[in-house]
Amino acid sequence: MTLYENKITREVNDQDENERIFEAYHKVLMESSSMTVDDFIKKLEGTIKKSFPTSHVVARASKNLGSSIFLQFALGKNKSEWQNGIIQNDPLFSTWMIGWNAFTDGYFIKDKIEAELSSGGSLTVNAEEGSHMAYGSKKIGWRKKTAPHDKIIAYFGDYFKKVKKVAKDNKHNIPPRDLELIGKKI
Repeated sequence: MTLYENKITREVNDQDENERIFEAYHKVLMESSSMTVDDFIKKLEGTIKKSFPTSHVVARASKNLGSSIFLQFALGKNKSEWQNGIIQNDPLFSTWMIGWNAFTDGYFIKDKIEAELSSGGSLTVNAEEGSHMAYGSKKIGWRKKTAPHDKIIAYFGDYFKKVKKVAKDNKHNIPPRDLELIGKKI
């Protein structure tokens, strides 16, 4: 066998070995994952819908700039309920990034994932007396959380119970534009 033929044979064997390792890794990954990404998203949306059944809740997996789950919440369901049809005008509009680089092929590859608030996390209220601002805000209190998948879902459940309580406690301080919406949803 020539040196060239020996090199080609070795490269083919290395490719076969790499494929076997990848298949074994994929098998272990599928067996060890307690929850798929789709199951996580369904459970997360369901947990939030327990507190706000007629609100806008969207969670979706994305592989843009690393795999992650994007979660968006608004008190209003659609454009007809948002001030001027703009979702960012919703009094409770918030977004989260969950599990950055934590999954591949629909399965989680990390035992613990992170949930971090990207925007929002407050209730729009009337501005304080003497303020030059159009509106104020009442912070609801979100801390970045790193935990197993089921604990993250439970954390969101507790958080949205708190959101509902903060909205109820501040009904007297809601801007007139949002009174009807809060009255229907809370």
